[in-house]
Amino acid sequence: MEKRKIEFYTITEENTNYAYWMSKSPQERIAALEHLRNQYLTDKNGIRQRLQRVLTITKPIQS
Repeated sequence: MEKRKIEFYTITEENTNYAYWMSKSPQERIAALEHLRNQYLTDKNGIRQRLQRVLTITKPIQS
């Protein structure tokens, strides 16, 4: 079972997450972001959601 932890900070409290992510290289930060994005786009069945493409063909108006 996956456990989650939620933390709340006020503006005046120092957030250690910022220091952690600033210690990582830009490539590591982008890789982490891509990993989170892939997790978000994958549903519970392991199928990755995709954006739907829609093509509409219309006839030009004859005057």
